Amino acid sequence: MSRNIEIDTADGRIDAHVFTPAQAHRPLPAVIMLTDIGGLRPCYHEKAQIVADAGYAVLMPNIY
Repeated sequence: MSRNIEIDTADGRIDAHVFTPAQAHRPLPAVIMLTDIGGLRPCYHEKAQIVADAGYAVLMPNIY
């Protein structure tokens, strides 16, 4: 399961995605997934969801 969010920074807002397992009934350990210069591509969304399905909350910010 994923959702889009915006993060306020000193230089403005950046978009990001949060991924979690479908059934998250407890606090989850967190991972920040950074992408390469290509940005938020579908392959990174797939990788982030794989990590989330293993029991993590994944934040993937668009740093570019």
